[in-house]
Amino acid sequence: MNKDYETIDVHHMYTDEAIKAILERVKYCYANNITRLEVIHGFNKGNKIKTRVLRLSSNDHHSIVGVREKLNNNGISVITLKMTKM
Repeated sequence: MNKDYETIDVHHMYTDEAIKAILERVKYCYANNITRLEVIHGFNKGNKIKTRVLRLSSNDHHSIVGVREKLNNNGISVITLKMTKM
């Protein structure tokens, strides 16, 4: 089955462990040609995680193209990734 996106729920984690888990999932997505990762961090208590997620870039992992809030849902951020070369 080909999936075009992956989801990770980190709203129950501390910020540092959430970022570590997100970057591990980024590696998994890149290795499996998944170009979008949706990060569920929550709306109110997830603001610290959200702030860190929105600052992720290719400096954190070479496959990260961009990060944005999901439209109509402030509790989710979307990380766009490069495709693995085939």
